[in-house]
Amino acid sequence: MGCRWSSLPGGTSCIVHVMEFGWDENGKPKNTIGGSDAELLAGWPGLQWDNTRDYVMVGFGTAARLLPTNIMQMRGQELKDLLVARTSSWHPHLRELFSVIDPGSCFPLNMRTTERLPQWPTTNVTLIGDAIHTMTPGRGVGANTALRDARLLCRMLVAARDGEVKLLDGIRSYETKMIDYAFDAVEKSLSGMTVDQPMFKPVIGPLAMAGMRTSMRVINRVPALKRKVARSYADVRDQDDD
Repeated sequence: MGCRWSSLPGGTSCIVHVMEFGWDENGKPKNTIGGSDAELLAGWPGLQWDNTRDYVMVGFGTAARLLPTNIMQMRGQELKDLLVARTSSWHPHLRELFSVIDPGSCFPLNMRTTERLPQWPTTNVTLIGDAIHTMTPGRGVGANTALRDARLLCRMLVAARDGEVKLLDGIRSYETKMIDYAFDAVEKSLSGMTVDQPMFKPVIGPLAMAGMRTSMRVINRVPALKRKVARSYADVRDQDDD
């Protein structure tokens, strides 16, 4: 699996996500990611989103105010034509990739994010993951945050089962901690997706991007810096509550 994300002046961004799956000696999907779909696909040729085969996913993003007002009603070739038109000055290699996109796989997606909520009265019904803190992919921590919720809530439920805390007290403790770390993630994820960032500005944007590319090249060539950056990303995605 490989992923590349680029932000460009003018408030646009693009992500290229490459998915590669393992195959057995007979050229069939292994019984891993996507392998369970093999039987379904055999009986339904042409099924969209066949995740047993390698694919490349391209996502083009910008603020709603910079897109046609009917963007959510557009489909297929209309969306592909819009992508090609909006990227006329991009690198030829990217434009070649865009040109071979299957129009049938194109669809619009409206990104939404949760606003911070005040704590509510605790009951025996609670929430985890996107049910309470939907966030943008700005930091890539949505799924990790949901897993952190599950881990913390599980600990509280086990403590209640073992008589260490009352059930509602355990749930209250989970909700109090979750509201703090989850909405921090929501807000930081959103800050990475706004078109008001310096890299999107007409003049300062190219300078900001050049500086970022230079710093990334330096980090890539210095093992100690690369390890430090890798650890910082891991710290964001692997928080604990002990």
